[in-house]
Amino acid sequence: MAPLLRWLVILYLVGLSLQEDSKVEKSSGREFFIGFLKLSATQAQYITITSYNKPAVVNVTNKFDNTADEYTIASYESKTLIFATTMNIVASDLTSKIVHIVSDEDITVSSFYIFNSALASTLVLPSHLYDKDYVVAAYIPYYSIKLLIIAKYADTHLNISFPASIDYSGEYYSRSRNLSITLQSSQGFHLRAGRDISGAIIYSDKDVGVLTGNTCAYIPKGTDRCDSIQEFHLPITRLGKNYIISTFADRTAGDVYRVVGGHDNTTVSVKVTSQNYQLSRGDFVEFELNSGNSSYVTCDKPCLVTQFAKGSQADNTKSDPFMTFVPAIEQYSRDYNTFLPSALTNVRADRNYALITIQDKYKNGLMLNGVILQGITWRQILTNTVSETYVTASVPVTIGGIRITHNDSNALYGLIYYGWSQNLAGYGHLGGIRIVKVYPCKLLS
Repeated sequence: MAPLLRWLVILYLVGLSLQEDSKVEKSSGREFFIGFLKLSATQAQYITITSYNKPAVVNVTNKFDNTADEYTIASYESKTLIFATTMNIVASDLTSKIVHIVSDEDITVSSFYIFNSALASTLVLPSHLYDKDYVVAAYIPYYSIKLLIIAKYADTHLNISFPASIDYSGEYYSRSRNLSITLQSSQGFHLRAGRDISGAIIYSDKDVGVLTGNTCAYIPKGTDRCDSIQEFHLPITRLGKNYIISTFADRTAGDVYRVVGGHDNTTVSVKVTSQNYQLSRGDFVEFELNSGNSSYVTCDKPCLVTQFAKGSQADNTKSDPFMTFVPAIEQYSRDYNTFLPSALTNVRADRNYALITIQDKYKNGLMLNGVILQGITWRQILTNTVSETYVTASVPVTIGGIRITHNDSNALYGLIYYGWSQNLAGYGHLGGIRIVKVYPCKLLS
């Protein structure tokens, strides 16, 4: 090989080796763990499993009674499973009441608590999104707050730092005295607390999943009525910094937000209050946004943003509280696929929505179940940290299969599913996320 050509080849290979590697992580996956919190009443609970563009063979193992079932789910179809009341987790203790789901293709899993006058839901995160450090978001309990930590691996050691004194097994734990727990594979630790544990910090030596809930939360405190709330948590390593917030449809009293710091010395800028807040890891700030409005929150370090619907008495609307995490702009995806179970019809959940946030230039290419969305009233939001203009809208959806896509593969957008029941109840949860992780460049040896 000629010397010049040889050097050109070497320079080309070095150039390739200097490029950053990246990996896309999504909230769809092939392995999931879930447990069922006993919320306002002892009630059978539901999960929906939804496939994408390939048929999926799904194995569901109940670790409590050691039973296993296999299901084949056709492309873009769903399977709804109902779990008996014996799977409700009640006591503060280690628990084997865990369901393990494994699929040969990517699927999405959601969990629903459906009672006559109480609803709650959550997107179940796949185990590849688990990590070791979490900050907890919750709300002031009327009865109790529930915390469930699920181990993927054997001999998982937890340390939990609480923002206030919490009783477990006759002992009290706080910031100055951490609670230490050891879990085995597919085992959970469940804590029932009588006070707000928002800002609790979870440290683990191996990857875990975290779910919090509230048997009945008055939001804001003192406003009737209460309802059950729950949400599966993202670890600190997968939180974002830039959030667009938008209030829920059909309400006039506004929504409540909490921003939890994922790191010490975090500066949080909240447009609606025109203030900056300095947070340590586990600290949070709470504020409200008037109905019919959108705004934005920015953090100079990763933070967790939670949105709470208010109780029905706040505006005399047939609704009730729920909680959902707000997706960060960095977490927006391009393809969402889920299923709302028919049991929601039985409790008269007649107003169901997909809250979409998207760049204004892409809003006309959105599709719901393959049909271009038309006649949508969008709210425009300008930020001082992101150069693009965004719009938000609550798009009505029907119970059953829901697939939201875009005809431009460059379009990324955020999504929250939520709904209201004539029985004075509400539910809501994160629609999904997509995270691009960038790894440092490497030199060829």
